[in-house]
Amino acid sequence: LQTHLEGVDPDEVYSQVPYEKGCLLLQRIEVATGREAFDRFLRTYISTFRFRSITTSDFLGLLKRELPQAAREVNLDGWLHGEGLPDDAAQPRSVRLETLTGLAQRLGKGDRPDEASFRGFRPNDWQVLLPRIPALAAADCAWMQERFKLMDSGNMEIRVGFLTHCARAGHQPAFPVVEKTLKGVGRMKYLRPLYTALKATPDGLALARRVFGEARAGYHPVARSVMEGLLKQT
Repeated sequence: LQTHLEGVDPDEVYSQVPYEKGCLLLQRIEVATGREAFDRFLRTYISTFRFRSITTSDFLGLLKRELPQAAREVNLDGWLHGEGLPDDAAQPRSVRLETLTGLAQRLGKGDRPDEASFRGFRPNDWQVLLPRIPALAAADCAWMQERFKLMDSGNMEIRVGFLTHCARAGHQPAFPVVEKTLKGVGRMKYLRPLYTALKATPDGLALARRVFGEARAGYHPVARSVMEGLLKQT
């Protein structure tokens, strides 16, 4: 959770870890101290650090001063410097999440569930399902597109999530949509997975290099630099 960035471009280590693991750490602190004390801590945090950037050390200093109980009870070293989640992390359970995870595993094995399994799907369901599919074969990409039109989704999370599978599988009918998407967006959270997936096949890599050459001038300089480095990697 506390990354070591000396000599490292922060864009190279961007991930969901600060968001998800950081959220769970705050939940752990709240459980250790109670909601009332935690709310007081949040108000103090805002008033102390407003209009400025802080480091992890600044946060820990305030935590130890305002919530010494949490500093003693919570395994802060494990949370900040350990890999994965500490043993004291909350373990929530979601039946819906378990259902979607099971569906993703089936799809990753080439097992095509009946369409009733997808009945009532909402955007959030697709956003949870697609990243959990280990991989899709090109034929399964075609099957999903025929039934659910995911390439045509106006939700960029869904479209890019599906196109990433298509690009990695070398599903040629998706390539024009991948190209259009790469030329129409500039966020690295969309560019990075698509360019990375295209590198999985020779045809995809050729497409990635051509599209980047045509679209690079429209990308933010940071995104342009990261994609250049990505495409140079074998």
